[in-house]
Amino acid sequence: ISPISKTHPQMVPFDLSSFKRLKSFVDYFSLMTYDFSNAPGPNSPYEWIEEQIEQLCNGDCDQVLMGIPFYGYKYQNKEQNALVGRELIDILKKGPKEQINIEWDDIAKEHSFIVKQGKNPTTIYYPTKEFLYHRFTLDRCRGRGNGRPRADRQSSTPGRSRTHRKTRHHGGH
Repeated sequence: ISPISKTHPQMVPFDLSSFKRLKSFVDYFSLMTYDFSNAPGPNSPYEWIEEQIEQLCNGDCDQVLMGIPFYGYKYQNKEQNALVGRELIDILKKGPKEQINIEWDDIAKEHSFIVKQGKNPTTIYYPTKEFLYHRFTLDRCRGRGNGRPRADRQSSTPGRSRTHRKTRHHGGH
């Protein structure tokens, strides 16, 4: 199920009324809670996930599976490219440690990596252990027990863009 877009609600073919009509006929719905933005920023902001789940099922969420990205995005020179784990590791290995800044966004609950090489820094948003911890915790809070991660790379309609506060993170769970 594509996320619900506040800026383009007419583009959403599936909403709460669709959910209510179909929930007795299916076991689970897979909600694509990733690919939030096509501009530099979080891939799967925590607040946005909560909002998407609530808008879709209005508290009756036992049948909703949360899509979790096992990939990230690299933004450089106004270009966006998907990135998998081995590519992130290669980038981090190549760059001198003093040129790599890792930031934790406490609102989105997502890490970003800023690699300063040359005139244009590269910004990478990639799921980390702490990112996953917060998504699985959200899933448990909804009464699902364990999260059911999906490692698919499907894109969805980009969500709204927003600004977010970043805080330095020194450690993890």
